[in-house]
Amino acid sequence: MTWTLANLRVRFRTLVGRGSVLDISDADATEFINDYLCYRFPVDVDLDRMDSSWTQEVAPTDSGEYTLSEDVLELHEPVFANDDELCIYQDKEAFWRAFPSEEDWITEPTLAIGVSSAAAVKNSAFKYMGQDGRVRSKGADKTDLSGDTVPQNKYGAWLLEIDDDGTIAVQEAGDNATGYDSAALAIDGLPGATSGCIVLGFVTAINTAGTFVPGTTVLSAAGVTDTYTDGHPGYRGQPTALLVNRSAGKVYLRPKPDDIYLLKSNATLQRPAALSDDSDTLPDEAWGPAIALGAAIDYLGSQAGEDEQIMSLEYGGPPWSEMNPKPGSFQDELSKIRTKEIRMTAGRQIQRSF
Repeated sequence: MTWTLANLRVRFRTLVGRGSVLDISDADATEFINDYLCYRFPVDVDLDRMDSSWTQEVAPTDSGEYTLSEDVLELHEPVFANDDELCIYQDKEAFWRAFPSEEDWITEPTLAIGVSSAAAVKNSAFKYMGQDGRVRSKGADKTDLSGDTVPQNKYGAWLLEIDDDGTIAVQEAGDNATGYDSAALAIDGLPGATSGCIVLGFVTAINTAGTFVPGTTVLSAAGVTDTYTDGHPGYRGQPTALLVNRSAGKVYLRPKPDDIYLLKSNATLQRPAALSDDSDTLPDEAWGPAIALGAAIDYLGSQAGEDEQIMSLEYGGPPWSEMNPKPGSFQDELSKIRTKEIRMTAGRQIQRSF
Protein backbone atom coordinates (compact mmCIF):
# COMPACT_ATOMS: atom_id res chain seq x y z
CA MET A 1 0.00 0.00 0.00
CA THR A 2 1.23 3.48 -0.86
CA TRP A 3 0.88 5.73 2.17
CA THR A 4 -0.37 8.98 0.73
CA LEU A 5 -1.90 11.70 2.89
CA ALA A 6 -5.33 10.67 1.62
CA ASN A 7 -4.71 7.03 2.63
CA LEU A 8 -3.38 8.08 6.02
CA ARG A 9 -6.57 10.03 6.68
CA VAL A 10 -8.70 7.00 5.79
CA ARG A 11 -6.71 4.80 8.18
CA PHE A 12 -6.76 7.51 10.86
CA ARG A 13 -10.55 7.79 10.69
CA THR A 14 -10.93 4.03 10.92
CA LEU A 15 -8.69 3.88 13.99
CA VAL A 16 -10.52 6.64 15.85
CA GLY A 17 -13.95 5.39 14.79
CA ARG A 18 -14.98 8.61 13.07
CA GLY A 19 -15.36 7.80 9.40
CA SER A 20 -17.15 10.93 8.22
CA VAL A 21 -15.87 14.44 7.52
CA LEU A 22 -18.82 15.54 9.64
CA ASP A 23 -17.16 13.84 12.62
CA ILE A 24 -13.68 15.19 11.93
CA SER A 25 -12.80 17.39 8.96
CA ASP A 26 -10.03 16.64 6.47
CA ALA A 27 -8.18 19.71 7.74
CA ASP A 28 -8.30 18.54 11.36
CA ALA A 29 -7.33 14.98 10.46
CA THR A 30 -4.39 16.30 8.41
CA GLU A 31 -3.30 18.49 11.31
CA PHE A 32 -3.16 15.52 13.70
CA ILE A 33 -1.25 13.44 11.13
CA ASN A 34 1.32 16.16 10.46
CA ASP A 35 1.75 17.06 14.12
CA TYR A 36 2.63 13.49 14.91
CA LEU A 37 4.78 12.99 11.77
CA CYS A 38 6.84 16.15 12.23
CA TYR A 39 7.22 16.41 15.99
CA ARG A 40 6.52 13.23 17.96
CA PHE A 41 7.52 10.56 15.47
CA PRO A 42 11.20 11.66 15.12
CA VAL A 43 11.55 11.41 18.90
CA ASP A 44 9.67 8.10 19.18
CA VAL A 45 11.97 6.36 16.68
CA ASP A 46 15.19 8.35 17.24
CA LEU A 47 15.17 9.83 13.76
CA ASP A 48 18.21 12.00 14.34
CA ARG A 49 19.90 9.55 11.98
CA MET A 50 17.79 10.75 9.06
CA ASP A 51 20.21 12.42 6.68
CA SER A 52 19.26 14.84 3.97
CA SER A 53 20.81 17.87 2.30
CA TRP A 54 20.59 21.58 2.97
CA THR A 55 21.10 24.36 0.45
CA GLN A 56 20.66 28.12 0.58
CA GLU A 57 21.18 30.43 -2.38
CA VAL A 58 22.57 33.82 -1.37
CA ALA A 59 22.90 36.99 -3.43
CA PRO A 60 24.67 40.37 -3.32
CA THR A 61 21.40 42.06 -2.38
CA ASP A 62 20.88 39.88 0.72
CA SER A 63 21.12 41.06 4.30
CA GLY A 64 23.48 38.21 5.22
CA GLU A 65 20.79 36.73 7.49
CA TYR A 66 18.75 33.70 6.43
CA THR A 67 15.92 31.71 7.97
CA LEU A 68 16.67 28.12 8.91
CA SER A 69 13.62 25.98 8.27
CA GLU A 70 11.95 24.48 11.34
CA ASP A 71 12.39 20.98 9.95
CA VAL A 72 16.19 21.29 10.06
CA LEU A 73 17.47 19.79 13.29
CA GLU A 74 21.21 20.14 12.77
CA LEU A 75 23.76 21.04 10.11
CA HIS A 76 27.03 19.14 9.85
CA GLU A 77 30.45 20.24 8.73
CA PRO A 78 31.71 20.86 6.20
CA VAL A 79 29.52 23.68 4.86
CA PHE A 80 30.50 25.12 1.48
CA ALA A 81 29.83 28.36 -0.36
CA ASN A 82 30.12 27.11 -3.93
CA ASP A 83 33.31 25.01 -3.64
CA ASP A 84 34.94 26.88 -0.75
CA GLU A 85 34.61 25.56 2.77
CA LEU A 86 33.34 28.01 5.37
CA CYS A 87 34.63 28.49 8.89
CA ILE A 88 31.80 27.44 11.20
CA TYR A 89 31.17 29.29 14.45
CA GLN A 90 29.32 27.70 17.34
CA ASP A 91 29.81 30.65 19.68
CA LYS A 92 27.63 33.68 18.85
CA GLU A 93 29.81 36.08 20.81
CA ALA A 94 32.98 34.88 19.08
CA PHE A 95 31.32 35.27 15.68
CA TRP A 96 30.18 38.85 16.27
CA ARG A 97 33.57 39.78 17.75
CA ALA A 98 35.24 38.44 14.62
CA PHE A 99 32.75 40.18 12.31
CA PRO A 100 31.53 43.41 13.94
CA SER A 101 29.29 45.72 11.95
CA GLU A 102 31.24 47.98 9.60
CA GLU A 103 28.32 50.19 8.69
CA ASP A 104 28.32 53.90 9.54
CA TRP A 105 24.66 53.97 10.46
CA ILE A 106 23.69 52.90 13.97
CA THR A 107 20.15 51.77 13.22
CA GLU A 108 19.19 50.48 9.78
CA PRO A 109 17.62 52.91 7.30
CA THR A 110 15.44 50.08 5.93
CA LEU A 111 15.34 51.09 2.28
CA ALA A 112 12.18 50.09 0.42
CA ILE A 113 9.91 51.10 -2.44
CA GLY A 114 8.26 54.48 -1.87
CA VAL A 115 4.67 54.69 -0.65
CA SER A 116 3.50 58.12 -1.79
CA SER A 117 5.67 57.75 -4.92
CA ALA A 118 6.43 54.26 -6.19
CA ALA A 119 9.17 55.73 -8.40
CA ALA A 120 11.08 56.79 -5.26
CA VAL A 121 12.97 54.95 -2.52
CA LYS A 122 11.83 55.43 1.05
CA ASN A 123 13.84 55.11 4.26
CA SER A 124 12.63 54.65 7.81
CA ALA A 125 13.82 56.89 10.62
CA PHE A 126 17.38 55.94 11.57
CA LYS A 127 20.49 57.12 13.39
CA TYR A 128 23.95 57.44 11.91
CA MET A 129 27.46 58.51 12.80
CA GLY A 130 28.44 61.79 11.15
CA GLN A 131 31.87 62.51 9.77
CA ASP A 132 32.64 64.50 12.91
CA GLY A 133 31.95 61.46 15.09
CA ARG A 134 28.64 62.75 16.42
CA VAL A 135 25.42 60.74 16.31
CA ARG A 136 22.66 62.19 14.15
CA SER A 137 19.05 61.26 13.48
CA LYS A 138 17.22 61.22 10.16
CA GLY A 139 13.46 60.95 9.92
CA ALA A 140 11.51 58.84 7.45
CA ASP A 141 11.90 60.24 3.96
CA LYS A 142 11.80 59.37 0.27
CA THR A 143 14.42 59.92 -2.44
CA ASP A 144 13.99 59.88 -6.21
CA LEU A 145 16.47 57.81 -8.17
CA SER A 146 18.37 59.76 -10.80
CA GLY A 147 20.88 59.30 -13.61
CA ASP A 148 20.97 57.58 -16.98
CA THR A 149 18.20 55.50 -18.48
CA VAL A 150 18.94 51.79 -18.20
CA PRO A 151 18.26 49.70 -21.35
CA GLN A 152 15.55 47.07 -21.38
CA ASN A 153 16.58 43.71 -19.87
CA LYS A 154 19.65 45.23 -18.25
CA TYR A 155 20.40 45.93 -14.61
CA GLY A 156 21.13 49.32 -13.10
CA ALA A 157 22.27 50.18 -9.57
CA TRP A 158 22.12 53.30 -7.38
CA LEU A 159 23.89 54.20 -4.14
CA LEU A 160 22.10 56.28 -1.49
CA GLU A 161 24.27 58.38 0.83
CA ILE A 162 23.72 61.03 3.49
CA ASP A 163 25.81 63.95 4.71
CA ASP A 164 26.12 65.55 8.14
CA ASP A 165 23.28 67.94 7.31
CA GLY A 166 20.90 65.04 6.74
CA THR A 167 20.67 65.46 2.97
CA ILE A 168 20.25 62.18 1.09
CA ALA A 169 21.81 61.99 -2.39
CA VAL A 170 21.95 59.36 -5.12
CA GLN A 171 24.94 58.10 -7.13
CA GLU A 172 24.48 55.71 -10.03
CA ALA A 173 26.65 52.85 -11.18
CA GLY A 174 29.22 53.95 -13.74
CA ASP A 175 27.74 52.09 -16.72
CA ASN A 176 23.98 52.29 -16.11
CA ALA A 177 23.55 53.83 -19.56
CA THR A 178 24.79 50.58 -21.12
CA GLY A 179 23.36 48.41 -18.36
CA TYR A 180 24.72 45.32 -16.66
CA ASP A 181 24.06 41.64 -17.25
CA SER A 182 23.58 40.87 -13.55
CA ALA A 183 22.75 42.63 -10.30
CA ALA A 184 26.19 41.67 -8.97
CA LEU A 185 27.93 43.42 -11.86
CA ALA A 186 25.76 46.50 -11.43
CA ILE A 187 26.56 46.66 -7.71
CA ASP A 188 30.24 46.24 -8.49
CA GLY A 189 29.95 49.32 -10.72
CA LEU A 190 28.81 51.57 -7.86
CA PRO A 191 31.20 54.31 -6.70
CA GLY A 192 32.34 54.87 -3.14
CA ALA A 193 30.67 57.44 -0.91
CA THR A 194 31.22 61.11 -1.63
CA SER A 195 33.59 62.83 0.78
CA GLY A 196 31.65 63.93 3.86
CA CYS A 197 28.90 61.32 3.36
CA ILE A 198 28.11 57.86 4.64
CA VAL A 199 26.34 55.11 2.71
CA LEU A 200 22.76 54.14 3.58
CA GLY A 201 22.49 51.31 1.07
CA PHE A 202 21.86 50.55 -2.57
CA VAL A 203 19.11 49.70 -5.04
CA THR A 204 19.12 47.53 -8.15
CA ALA A 205 16.46 47.38 -10.87
CA ILE A 206 15.81 45.69 -14.19
CA ASN A 207 12.86 46.28 -16.50
CA THR A 208 11.92 43.51 -18.92
CA ALA A 209 8.98 45.50 -20.30
CA GLY A 210 10.97 48.52 -21.47
CA THR A 211 13.73 50.90 -20.45
CA PHE A 212 14.12 51.91 -16.82
CA VAL A 213 14.06 55.67 -16.32
CA PRO A 214 15.27 56.57 -12.80
CA GLY A 215 12.77 58.71 -10.93
CA THR A 216 10.08 58.11 -13.57
CA THR A 217 9.63 54.35 -14.04
CA VAL A 218 7.42 53.04 -11.26
CA LEU A 219 9.36 50.49 -9.25
CA SER A 220 6.25 48.37 -8.80
CA ALA A 221 5.46 48.31 -12.54
CA ALA A 222 4.98 45.04 -14.39
CA GLY A 223 8.32 43.88 -15.72
CA VAL A 224 10.37 45.67 -13.05
CA THR A 225 12.37 43.62 -10.57
CA ASP A 226 13.93 45.73 -7.84
CA THR A 227 15.91 45.16 -4.65
CA TYR A 228 16.68 47.38 -1.67
CA THR A 229 19.70 46.64 0.49
CA ASP A 230 20.93 48.46 3.58
CA GLY A 231 24.68 48.86 3.93
CA HIS A 232 27.84 49.67 2.01
CA PRO A 233 28.43 47.44 -1.04
CA GLY A 234 32.17 47.84 -0.56
CA TYR A 235 32.02 45.89 2.69
CA ARG A 236 30.81 42.78 0.90
CA GLY A 237 32.96 39.94 -0.34
CA GLN A 238 33.25 36.18 -0.74
CA PRO A 239 31.73 34.59 2.37
CA THR A 240 34.22 32.88 4.66
CA ALA A 241 32.29 32.25 7.90
CA LEU A 242 28.91 31.01 9.02
CA LEU A 243 27.06 31.18 12.33
CA VAL A 244 24.11 28.86 12.89
CA ASN A 245 21.78 30.07 15.63
CA ARG A 246 19.36 27.16 15.86
CA SER A 247 17.42 28.63 18.78
CA ALA A 248 16.62 31.71 16.69
CA GLY A 249 16.17 29.68 13.50
CA LYS A 250 18.76 31.83 11.71
CA VAL A 251 21.96 31.46 9.69
CA TYR A 252 24.36 34.42 9.47
CA LEU A 253 26.94 34.75 6.71
CA ARG A 254 30.04 36.96 6.72
CA PRO A 255 31.23 38.79 4.81
CA LYS A 256 27.84 39.51 3.35
CA PRO A 257 27.86 38.06 -0.19
CA ASP A 258 29.13 40.11 -3.12
CA ASP A 259 27.76 37.68 -5.70
CA ILE A 260 25.48 34.67 -6.00
CA TYR A 261 26.67 31.67 -3.96
CA LEU A 262 25.11 28.34 -3.13
CA LEU A 263 25.57 27.30 0.47
CA LYS A 264 25.39 23.57 1.00
CA SER A 265 26.00 21.11 3.77
CA ASN A 266 26.93 17.52 3.14
CA ALA A 267 24.94 16.30 6.14
CA THR A 268 21.76 17.93 7.30
CA LEU A 269 19.47 16.26 9.78
CA GLN A 270 15.83 17.19 9.45
CA ARG A 271 12.39 16.21 10.58
CA PRO A 272 10.08 14.74 7.96
CA ALA A 273 8.31 17.44 5.99
CA ALA A 274 4.60 17.95 6.56
CA LEU A 275 2.21 16.46 4.02
CA SER A 276 -0.02 18.96 2.24
CA ASP A 277 -1.43 17.43 -0.96
CA ASP A 278 -3.57 14.30 -0.89
CA SER A 279 -1.02 12.59 -3.15
CA ASP A 280 1.99 13.43 -0.91
CA THR A 281 3.78 10.30 0.28
CA LEU A 282 5.91 9.45 3.29
CA PRO A 283 9.72 9.26 2.92
CA ASP A 284 9.49 5.59 3.90
CA GLU A 285 6.45 3.40 3.26
CA ALA A 286 7.24 1.42 6.41
CA TRP A 287 6.27 4.44 8.49
CA GLY A 288 2.63 4.43 7.37
CA PRO A 289 0.98 2.28 10.06
CA ALA A 290 2.93 4.00 12.86
CA ILE A 291 2.03 7.49 11.62
CA ALA A 292 -1.68 6.66 11.40
CA LEU A 293 -1.65 4.98 14.81
CA GLY A 294 0.34 7.75 16.48
CA ALA A 295 -1.96 10.44 15.09
CA ALA A 296 -5.01 8.44 16.19
CA ILE A 297 -3.64 8.05 19.72
CA ASP A 298 -2.96 11.79 19.89
CA TYR A 299 -6.51 12.52 18.73
CA LEU A 300 -8.09 10.10 21.20
CA GLY A 301 -5.93 11.55 23.94
CA SER A 302 -7.58 14.91 23.29
CA GLN A 303 -11.03 13.35 23.87
CA ALA A 304 -12.54 12.35 27.19
CA GLY A 305 -13.16 8.68 28.05
CA GLU A 306 -10.98 7.11 25.35
CA ASP A 307 -8.36 5.51 27.62
CA GLU A 308 -9.25 1.90 26.76
CA GLN A 309 -9.19 2.58 23.02
CA ILE A 310 -5.82 4.29 23.36
CA MET A 311 -4.38 1.30 25.21
CA SER A 312 -5.75 -1.02 22.55
CA LEU A 313 -4.06 0.93 19.77
CA GLU A 314 -0.85 1.32 21.76
CA TYR A 315 -0.30 -2.34 22.67
CA GLY A 316 -2.85 -4.32 20.65
CA GLY A 317 -5.25 -5.31 23.39
CA PRO A 318 -5.09 -6.98 26.83
CA PRO A 319 -3.00 -8.10 28.48
CA TRP A 320 -1.18 -4.74 28.04
CA SER A 321 2.54 -5.35 27.77
CA GLU A 322 5.20 -2.78 26.89
CA MET A 323 7.73 -5.62 26.55
CA ASN A 324 5.57 -7.73 24.25
CA PRO A 325 3.17 -5.59 22.18
CA LYS A 326 0.91 -7.45 19.82
CA PRO A 327 1.65 -7.41 16.05
CA GLY A 328 0.23 -4.38 14.29
CA SER A 329 0.04 -2.29 17.45
CA PHE A 330 1.59 1.16 17.71
CA GLN A 331 4.50 -0.03 19.86
CA ASP A 332 5.11 -2.97 17.54
CA GLU A 333 5.26 -0.68 14.49
CA LEU A 334 7.66 1.69 16.26
CA SER A 335 9.87 -1.23 17.24
CA LYS A 336 10.12 -2.40 13.61
CA ILE A 337 11.10 1.10 12.46
CA ARG A 338 13.70 1.49 15.22
CA THR A 339 15.22 -1.88 14.28
CA LYS A 340 15.40 -0.82 10.63
CA GLU A 341 17.04 2.50 11.57
CA ILE A 342 19.65 0.76 13.71
CA ARG A 343 20.50 -1.65 10.87
CA MET A 344 20.84 1.22 8.40
CA THR A 345 23.14 3.22 10.65
CA ALA A 346 25.20 0.38 12.12
CA GLY A 347 28.87 1.20 12.00
CA ARG A 348 28.29 4.79 10.98
CA GLN A 349 29.39 7.57 13.33
CA ILE A 350 27.51 10.85 13.29
CA GLN A 351 29.67 13.91 13.90
CA ARG A 352 27.75 16.93 15.06
CA SER A 353 28.94 20.48 14.83
CA PHE A 354 26.01 22.53 16.05
